[in-house]
Amino acid sequence: MSSMQQVLAAGRPVPAERPRRPPGRRRLRGPDFRWAIAFVLPYVAVLLVFVVYPFGCALWMASKPSLYAELIADRSYLTAKAAAPLRSASRKSGAIKNGE
Repeated sequence: MSSMQQVLAAGRPVPAERPRRPPGRRRLRGPDFRWAIAFVLPYVAVLLVFVVYPFGCALWMASKPSLYAELIADRSYLTAKAAAPLRSASRKSGAIKNGE
Protein backbone atom coordinates (compact mmCIF):
# COMPACT_ATOMS: atom_id res chain seq x y z
CA MET A 1 0.00 0.00 0.00
CA SER A 2 1.36 3.44 -0.88
CA SER A 3 1.61 6.28 1.61
CA MET A 4 -1.24 8.15 -0.08
CA GLN A 5 -3.55 5.17 0.30
CA GLN A 6 -2.59 4.88 3.96
CA VAL A 7 -3.51 8.54 4.57
CA LEU A 8 -6.82 8.19 2.77
CA ALA A 9 -7.63 4.99 4.64
CA ALA A 10 -6.84 6.56 8.01
CA GLY A 11 -9.16 9.51 7.41
CA ARG A 12 -9.10 12.77 9.27
CA PRO A 13 -7.40 12.78 12.66
CA VAL A 14 -9.83 13.26 15.55
CA PRO A 15 -8.73 15.89 18.09
CA ALA A 16 -8.27 14.55 21.60
CA GLU A 17 -9.85 17.59 23.27
CA ARG A 18 -12.50 20.14 22.43
CA PRO A 19 -11.36 22.88 20.04
CA ARG A 20 -10.53 26.10 21.85
CA ARG A 21 -12.14 29.40 20.99
CA PRO A 22 -9.98 32.00 19.32
CA PRO A 23 -8.58 34.49 21.88
CA GLY A 24 -10.68 37.42 20.60
CA ARG A 25 -13.96 35.50 20.87
CA ARG A 26 -14.02 34.60 24.55
CA ARG A 27 -16.97 35.24 26.83
CA LEU A 28 -16.89 38.06 29.33
CA ARG A 29 -16.88 36.91 32.92
CA GLY A 30 -16.74 38.51 36.32
CA PRO A 31 -15.37 42.06 36.42
CA ASP A 32 -15.12 42.30 32.62
CA PHE A 33 -18.83 41.64 32.28
CA ARG A 34 -19.64 44.21 34.98
CA TRP A 35 -17.51 46.86 33.24
CA ALA A 36 -19.18 46.10 29.93
CA ILE A 37 -22.61 46.60 31.50
CA ALA A 38 -21.41 49.80 33.23
CA PHE A 39 -20.36 51.27 29.88
CA VAL A 40 -23.49 50.18 28.00
CA LEU A 41 -26.11 51.30 30.57
CA PRO A 42 -25.62 55.08 30.10
CA TYR A 43 -25.91 54.69 26.33
CA VAL A 44 -29.14 52.71 26.71
CA ALA A 45 -30.53 55.24 29.20
CA VAL A 46 -29.83 58.20 26.87
CA LEU A 47 -31.32 56.30 23.94
CA LEU A 48 -34.48 55.57 25.89
CA VAL A 49 -34.88 59.12 27.22
CA PHE A 50 -34.12 61.07 24.05
CA VAL A 51 -35.28 58.71 21.27
CA VAL A 52 -37.69 56.01 22.37
CA TYR A 53 -39.78 58.04 24.84
CA PRO A 54 -40.40 61.06 22.52
CA PHE A 55 -41.18 58.76 19.61
CA GLY A 56 -43.63 56.80 21.75
CA CYS A 57 -45.28 60.01 22.97
CA ALA A 58 -45.61 61.26 19.39
CA LEU A 59 -47.29 58.03 18.32
CA TRP A 60 -49.60 58.14 21.33
CA MET A 61 -50.57 61.76 20.66
CA ALA A 62 -51.03 61.12 16.93
CA SER A 63 -53.51 58.37 17.70
CA LYS A 64 -55.98 60.85 19.26
CA PRO A 65 -57.63 63.11 16.64
CA SER A 66 -59.16 65.27 19.36
CA LEU A 67 -55.68 66.59 20.19
CA TYR A 68 -55.35 68.07 16.69
CA ALA A 69 -58.63 69.98 17.06
CA GLU A 70 -57.54 71.21 20.48
CA LEU A 71 -54.19 72.37 19.10
CA ILE A 72 -55.69 74.30 16.19
CA ALA A 73 -58.26 75.95 18.47
CA ASP A 74 -55.49 77.21 20.80
CA ARG A 75 -54.71 80.87 20.10
CA SER A 76 -51.07 80.64 21.18
CA TYR A 77 -50.46 77.92 18.55
CA LEU A 78 -51.69 80.17 15.76
CA THR A 79 -49.55 83.05 17.04
CA ALA A 80 -46.46 80.84 17.20
CA LYS A 81 -47.17 79.40 13.75
CA ALA A 82 -47.38 82.89 12.25
CA ALA A 83 -44.29 84.16 14.08
CA ALA A 84 -41.98 81.25 13.18
CA PRO A 85 -41.32 82.25 9.53
CA LEU A 86 -40.77 85.87 10.58
CA ARG A 87 -38.19 84.83 13.19
CA SER A 88 -36.45 82.62 10.67
CA ALA A 89 -36.33 85.41 8.08
CA SER A 90 -34.96 87.92 10.61
CA ARG A 91 -32.19 85.51 11.63
CA LYS A 92 -31.21 84.96 8.01
CA SER A 93 -31.10 88.70 7.30
CA GLY A 94 -29.00 89.24 10.44
CA ALA A 95 -26.56 86.57 9.32
CA ILE A 96 -26.23 88.25 5.92
CA LYS A 97 -25.53 91.66 7.50
CA ASN A 98 -22.86 90.15 9.76
CA GLY A 99 -21.17 88.50 6.80
CA GLU A 100 -21.81 84.93 7.93
